[in-house]
Amino acid sequence: MSQTITVEAYLGSSAKDVPSFGPAKTYKCRTVMKSKNTLGRDGQEVVARGYSIIATIDPITVNDRITFGDDGSQAVVLNANPENDEVGPLYTRLDFQ
Repeated sequence: MSQTITVEAYLGSSAKDVPSFGPAKTYKCRTVMKSKNTLGRDGQEVVARGYSIIATIDPITVNDRITFGDDGSQAVVLNANPENDEVGPLYTRLDFQ
């Protein structure tokens, strides 16, 4: 994995609905820009513009902020799922819009 992604955990919103995020953590990943149907934040079917396979089992949520290391662009997390084998968790796959 030669690409990177930075994840900032969502901490909450202020009284004026300004989101607050925790410290940034950078992970190695593989990002693929390929449209596909997936379930969005509200459980409805949406079209994701891509996905990332991230070398972590740290929890990532749909409210977290992600930034791609190659160009600094950001995306909305549609879903984030740890992938397992018979031994346990291996990596996290997230779909984004």
